[in-house]
Amino acid sequence: MDCGMRPEFVVDLVTRLDFPRVVGTDGEERGFGVVKQALAVFGVDAWFEEFSSPWLEFAEADFSLEGECFPIRPLVNPVFDGPWTPVARDADVEGPLTEPTDMPHPAEGSVAVRTELDRKNPCTAGASAQLFACQPEQGFVAYYLAAVGGLGRPMPSAYIDPHLEKFLVANLGRTCRFRWVSRDCTKTLRNLVAEIRGSQRPDEVICVGAHMDSFPGTVGANDNASGCARLVEFARWFKEHPPLRSMRFIWFTAEELDRRGSQAYVQARAGDADKIVLYVNVDGGVSVDHEWPHLGEAHREQINAITEESLASVCVPEGRGIFTQPEELDSTSDAAAFQDAGIPAIFLPGGGKRKTPGAHPHLPTDTVDKLDVANIQASLLLGTAFLDRIQQHRIAAADVQGPPT
Repeated sequence: MDCGMRPEFVVDLVTRLDFPRVVGTDGEERGFGVVKQALAVFGVDAWFEEFSSPWLEFAEADFSLEGECFPIRPLVNPVFDGPWTPVARDADVEGPLTEPTDMPHPAEGSVAVRTELDRKNPCTAGASAQLFACQPEQGFVAYYLAAVGGLGRPMPSAYIDPHLEKFLVANLGRTCRFRWVSRDCTKTLRNLVAEIRGSQRPDEVICVGAHMDSFPGTVGANDNASGCARLVEFARWFKEHPPLRSMRFIWFTAEELDRRGSQAYVQARAGDADKIVLYVNVDGGVSVDHEWPHLGEAHREQINAITEESLASVCVPEGRGIFTQPEELDSTSDAAAFQDAGIPAIFLPGGGKRKTPGAHPHLPTDTVDKLDVANIQASLLLGTAFLDRIQQHRIAAADVQGPPT
């Protein structure tokens, strides 16, 4: 099998996706546009599938002190409230304005004033809320959310005009009020989809997916611009080497929120989900912190061995089904939506495990320069070999005809 994979293309495309792509933002839309344009170069048409999603947005957010009221900007949208990152939907803290040095024995309802961003200590111990009188920094919210997850409770936090620093410091100890109110609304989100029809079993669909959105405060080069770029390369390969079964490529929204992009996609196909015979998830795993076997085109025997092992884990040798679920998958990935719907799902095989456990997987350090080209090469070679084999599975050689004349 001639792979002709191009890790340098993946790095180039990740570089073009080098900006925050948080769900529901203009950045995510821009990311979809970059991928759609890259697909068009190879003659692969892609379309958007929209869905309506419950959403939260701030209705009011302000800070009151000494009879004056000032606007504030919360660090993160309340829609990101969840079991791992508790974010206050509404906040109303009334109490003394305090310096962080007055902690950890604050008065009840204290609001800590902070004049600089400290990535090592993004949450003020003991405070009920915190106010940052300094310039915002894009990546700080990622450290804040990681710390909030460790606290296990919300820490309402917001930026205020840095020019108010002296006023705030001069009024330490006085009673203030920190508040915001959120409202329920509806937002239109969308996934990007492309398909290459199979020549022999077009109604049997193998889906391959990656999420477009990045975690707040990050550009997500590894997680998951790298997965989005690899999907484009896989689509290019199958455009040049037409599959026997249909190959459908999906760039999901909202994986970093709660996987609602993949859930909406599967729910929209509840009536004909049996046409999707397998889902393959492509998500990160190619940074310098990850480990893959070092493979090149010459390592065909090793590639085949890993491919066959993965193939064996999902293939049904006999019976009515084509593929089966090999094991329980991580519920935090898009694969879970397919597994929950009874559709066999698997991660891209071959490696991608961390060399050493990281403190938190979603940090601003996930940048293009941290990608490992050798890991990308191995992922592409194994991924292409595996996807090529599974779309051929249980199609007899005698059934395979040449392309129509």
